[in-house]
Amino acid sequence: MNISECRILIAAAEEMSFSKAACKLYVSQSVISKTVKKLEAELNTAIFSRSSRSVCLTPEGRRVIDAAENIVQIYDALNQSLHQNPELAAKPLSIWYSQMAEYLMTGIFNDLVSAIPGLMLQVSCDPSDEKKNYDLVLIPEDLSSSLYFNGYQKRPLIRNELCLAVSASNRLAQASKAVLSRLQAMTLILLESRSSISLNDRLLKLLKDRQIEVRRILYADNLTEIYKKLSILDNACAFIPALARDHAFSGIAFLPIEDCTLNTDLVCLAKSDPSNSVIEQAADLIQKQFSQLEQSDYL
Repeated sequence: MNISECRILIAAAEEMSFSKAACKLYVSQSVISKTVKKLEAELNTAIFSRSSRSVCLTPEGRRVIDAAENIVQIYDALNQSLHQNPELAAKPLSIWYSQMAEYLMTGIFNDLVSAIPGLMLQVSCDPSDEKKNYDLVLIPEDLSSSLYFNGYQKRPLIRNELCLAVSASNRLAQASKAVLSRLQAMTLILLESRSSISLNDRLLKLLKDRQIEVRRILYADNLTEIYKKLSILDNACAFIPALARDHAFSGIAFLPIEDCTLNTDLVCLAKSDPSNSVIEQAADLIQKQFSQLEQSDYL
């Protein structure tokens, strides 16, 4: 049972919910479930009693959590005494990221804290906070030239294709690819930041001929809300970044787009501060994580 696994157990016990523990630790719910199952097998005991509606600790599980808390407390105290860093003690590392990148952030913050001993994070994806002075910013390419981000050093992260998202009950959900000519009389939602997604003339004519209504929604409206709408509206579909497909609501099908190519770009803007090694180290780690994402099966 390593430190990361101890922290996962503690979060699950505190929240009494695997999904809430996942949000708290910035990991997927499957990571929580797999870790708990692995440790239950290793210890040959049930740590949590699970039902369709609730999660609670078993008596043996309470003893496991107590031990995990002791392990983490000893580890953190040792870590702090070994790695006193004036730059970390001065203030938390502040990160702002666009909600359009929300689905990519799973695990990234948790990995940063694990990789940089003593690091504290202050994160925000609130659109009203974007003008504030953050150490690191993750935003779509079309916002990177904003005056708000003068003094930041650009680092390109990932080029991400768009796919089509539809309700699982939609007739298209059974298809292997989405052909836009089949979207007769549907509403197409374009998720975008301030700059409009550019549609070529051929695609615009196809949409018009098929009586497809195009509705543009700002990224600030939140991906989760769009998933909710799609899951109950059988006549709606949306362009969603392909990397989002494994973080989707149940009830949504994602299809590669056969007859058009659209992309979104994400850029990490690392604040230019050569004297702060923590900011540079965090930016390097984020860039490495995105490189691994790009080479994975997500694309």
